[in-house]
Amino acid sequence: MVLIPTVGYSLRNEKYQLFYGIKTSYPQIISASLCYMRYEERFGFFDPYFQFEPGLAGNKISVGLANNYERFAVDESLRLKLVYMNIWAFEKESWPSEFGYLGPEVELMAAMLSIHFGMYHSLDKNSALEWLKLSFGLGIGF
Repeated sequence: MVLIPTVGYSLRNEKYQLFYGIKTSYPQIISASLCYMRYEERFGFFDPYFQFEPGLAGNKISVGLANNYERFAVDESLRLKLVYMNIWAFEKESWPSEFGYLGPEVELMAAMLSIHFGMYHSLDKNSALEWLKLSFGLGIGF
């Protein structure tokens, strides 16, 4: 997912901005992304961020830490997230939880491409067989 800055303001002299993008992933199929995070080159520093991803087959709400930096004139980012995901529509048979899923996700971004991988656990009480679900996806710029 390419992040395109849309709005920015200063909070305690730190620059936080709202970014948006689009990506394809399993099980969301296609999703938009709204991300509120600090965007300033600080190699080695992780800053908090929030992300909302409404999708065709579900939605995600993420909180986590992001590291943004530039190397060889290419913007790069590493994001470590805790994600709540709710699935509806097309993938409901494969992802049947009534209460959604919770789990960690890692996202890497370089230039106009991002990839992510997550592992989720069902929040249903009677879901011993739903211990681990995997999610993955790609994003490109627009």
